[in-house]
Amino acid sequence: MIEATLAVKMTESWIRDILLKYPVTIKFLGWLPSGKNDGGKSLIEIRGPEDRMLDVSESLRENPFICNIQVSKVGKGSMLGTVELNKCAICKAIPETDCFLTHGVTTEDGSLLLRVMAGERKNLRDFITKLEDGGCEVRIISLRDPEKEDLLTERQEEILRTAYEMGYFEYPKRVNIKTLAERLGMSISTLSEMLRKSEKKVLEYYFSAK
Repeated sequence: MIEATLAVKMTESWIRDILLKYPVTIKFLGWLPSGKNDGGKSLIEIRGPEDRMLDVSESLRENPFICNIQVSKVGKGSMLGTVELNKCAICKAIPETDCFLTHGVTTEDGSLLLRVMAGERKNLRDFITKLEDGGCEVRIISLRDPEKEDLLTERQEEILRTAYEMGYFEYPKRVNIKTLAERLGMSISTLSEMLRKSEKKVLEYYFSAK
């Protein structure tokens, strides 16, 4: 089994629309293909300021990417519901690649951090390819084989994740290496070397079976 953390960015999506308007976090609890072309359903939980929840709900119902939605308030600043899309690259890729999504949460830039379990590396590569074919940008944040020693050390994974979340891998970069090094409490030269080694490990592991 292979466990991967992927950063998935969709250039046009309801997720980006909502996150650009409201300071909320969207957690994905499940995905299903809907059986209608390339569509799918997602079970979601949205958390944010209590006084913005009604606005968020109305924006979801008006969003052109969503064909059906059911949401209910389940607590202060929290909503639970289902979202159905006419086109969902993630929902479509799951049954076609025999991968399982165990976690999904949004980041500030509108991307999704997905935790994926795959039986073999080929399944994971196929999953990533399907997402890219569906118009998504995908970056591998970490890879782990539960039966073996972790591919990355805890510190290496922390550095890669922080660099991604702060926009270091964006083009143009949202943060430079000096600011990133200050955030992580290390020198620029040390950070540069750790980033290079960490990325090399991930790429070698990913391509080793090709």
